[in-house]
Amino acid sequence: MKRFVLTGGHGVGKTSILLALEASGQHVVSEAAGALRRLERAKGNPFPEDAADFESRALGLHLLREEAVTPIAARVFFDRGAADHLAYSRVGRWPLSETEQQICTEIAYDAAFLIEPPLDPRRLVGSFRRVEARSPVFLGSGLLFDGVA
Repeated sequence: MKRFVLTGGHGVGKTSILLALEASGQHVVSEAAGALRRLERAKGNPFPEDAADFESRALGLHLLREEAVTPIAARVFFDRGAADHLAYSRVGRWPLSETEQQICTEIAYDAAFLIEPPLDPRRLVGSFRRVEARSPVFLGSGLLFDGVA
């Protein structure tokens, strides 16, 4: 099974790409931290990220999701990977244990795709056009969308 990670900042389009992949029949695993955040808010905790163990719990959910991937999937796409949890623990206020950090560094993926926003979003004003991704095409370690109109 090929394992791919889509990573990048908030609001750059990772989820939109993953939804298109899922709609085309690909196996997709959504972001664990976002799911944990929504669950905690539904339980009445408006600021779940304030908990010191937030990243550790998000990593735990991520690892459960990785283990639950069906072995018959030819490819699986993750909305963020274990390395993202490690990065957030280092730049945020959510420490991970040494064991958790080691786990994050040992998990391997076939490729990671950094999704970035346009270099200068102001250049896009007034020049939008409709883009439809019909089906994904895999070229080597790269992912392109076929039929972009």
